[in-house]
Amino acid sequence: MGLWLDIEDADGYKSSHNINYYDTQQFAITWLDALSDVTAKGIYASHSWLNDYMNVDELIDHGALIWEAHWNDDGEICEDKFAMSQESSDYYLADGTRVDYDIMRDEVYDMLTRANEYDHRNDVVEDNDNTDGDNNGGADETDAEQLQYQIGDYVEYNAIYASSTSEDALTPSNGFTGGTITRVIPWACNPYLVNDGTGWVNDRCIVSSSDNSGADNDIKVGDKVRVLLNVNYDTDQAFVLYYDEYDVIQVNGNRAVIGIGNTVTSAIDVHNIERI
Repeated sequence: MGLWLDIEDADGYKSSHNINYYDTQQFAITWLDALSDVTAKGIYASHSWLNDYMNVDELIDHGALIWEAHWNDDGEICEDKFAMSQESSDYYLADGTRVDYDIMRDEVYDMLTRANEYDHRNDVVEDNDNTDGDNNGGADETDAEQLQYQIGDYVEYNAIYASSTSEDALTPSNGFTGGTITRVIPWACNPYLVNDGTGWVNDRCIVSSSDNSGADNDIKVGDKVRVLLNVNYDTDQAFVLYYDEYDVIQVNGNRAVIGIGNTVTSAIDVHNIERI
């Protein structure tokens, strides 16, 4: 099942301690970010709590699955973005035990199974049959539906999305058709965040990519370069090109500073220039 945070105030703790219910959004994000290495995690809350106090899309962008308590017992999950629905608190097992009744999407069940394997891929399992007391080592990492890209990859794309859950593709502005993946939500519709906020992309809209590892070694101070994409590294804004070639004044990781001589023109991602 993974890890779930019940963000409501059923025990009255928040109200008795003068905690503003609207602050629970940031509480949830802090919790999710602290578990950034855990794939299977989510937020549990009632339908009204989610609607009144939470920004569900933002929670999903921070890696959350959403488990909504909506006691209408209709066997339906209210919205496509929700992973689970608690239908009733009055369900009885064959032996008469009263339990909550929940439904989960088939694809979410499959996802949690894969995520559980992924999150525990480095667990050490003791081999009870090994008289030497050695360990078997880590569990095999699941190879099901592996993502094609990872944090640090530079990608170019022909569409971009406002959130990791959005189904409405947007056309990128001129000069903003490429960037570096800075966050990955493995099971989201659009799992890759570009440049810490430019937008979200998926495998279908990515048209080309390059591995950033070692990329900064290709460009060195003193090189003559041609600009491929005139976007400022620090502001994500386009800058004006006056020349066909520029001098590399400074390089720090993927950030280069180019200009003419020692006169700075702009900071730029090293993937947006090529050495002449």
